[in-house]
Order: sequence, then C-alpha cells, then structure tokens
Amino acid sequence: MASSNAKRNKRHTSSNLAAYKYQLYEINHVLRIRPIPESEDQLGFIKIDRNLPSFLDSCFQETATRCLLVLHCSNGSILMRLQEVGSEAIIKQFDWFQNPSKCILSFAIDPVHVAWVVVACADMSLYLLPALAQLKPNSTIINACPTWSLNNLTKIEVSKQAGRISSIVWWHTLDDRNICIIGTEVGRRTICDCLA
Repeated sequence: MASSNAKRNKRHTSSNLAAYKYQLYEINHVLRIRPIPESEDQLGFIKIDRNLPSFLDSCFQETATRCLLVLHCSNGSILMRLQEVGSEAIIKQFDWFQNPSKCILSFAIDPVHVAWVVVACADMSLYLLPALAQLKPNSTIINACPTWSLNNLTKIEVSKQAGRISSIVWWHTLDDRNICIIGTEVGRRTICDCLA
C-alpha cells in the first residue's frame, strides 16, 4: 500500500555532506497464487515451476468504501479480491469459458459502484460479470440496467470490428450512462453503450 509520508533520514557521508533518503512507498504482499519457492539452483537463482499458474492481466478499482482487484490467470480462470471498509477481504476464483475463442483479452471494472466487470473476449464479444453479487451475495447492488443478470454473465452485443481487442475502458458519463471504449491492435476504437 502506498505510504507517502516522506520520512527524511539524514545520513552523513565521508565528505561531511548530508545525503537524504526519502521513504515514499511501502509495499505489502496480499495475494499469492504460487507457493513460496524454497529451493535455489547452483547459482542462487530461485527455481520456478512453469506448470504453476501466473497472472496474465490485472485490473484494480477503488472507491471510498471498497476496492476490487481482478486477475486473469494463465489457467483460464479469474481471481477476484474484494476489500470493503471494516471487513475482511473476500477472495474467490471463477472459471471462464474453455473455448479458445472466448479467451480473455482485456477487462475493466465499473468505476462508480465497483460492482461489475466487463470482459472482452478473443471473438470480439463482451460479457458483464456481476462481481459484487458473486463475491458478496447478500450485498445491496445497484443494477444500472434491468437486463443485467446478478446470477450469471450478461452478453453485450457489439458490432464486429477489424483487429484483435487490445484494451477496454469503462466510462461512466455525467448523465449516468455506462460506456465501454474498446481499442484494437490495428488502432480502431469502438464506443459501446452497455445499456443498449
């Protein structure tokens, strides 16, 4: 977690000049999907088992009351960590489609409520994942659209575009609309209204 309290430690050098060291950040380890390596090779390098899962992509969103971390793992699953103020973190793993055309290319989190995740797949399809409803079923969820399912994925229809999806951003407008901006590897951008 960031700690920007910039403590100044005065250190004297041999030339009687003072050098300062600023401590700007503190990093805490909160989640691991691989066991802590215990063995090293002859040169002192840590041995890593390539068969264990790793992170391919991540997304993080935070509001005053909750933060959500979404991780796409190399085994095709989605790992989510929800932390709300005053409560323990909830961590769950969700399996994704096994069809290679549905592999995850990018995803984004609802910036206002931190309750939904939009996922872009290789076949140019978009899905809404009800993250908060899956992680904390008894919570009150603001559903922006009555057609969005709280129990399952909701498919969003998008016009086919040239190129492979490289990124997606969830934009919540001032007039309370949910817009996805999709970028492709060939430089094309598509704007999609999630309520349509």
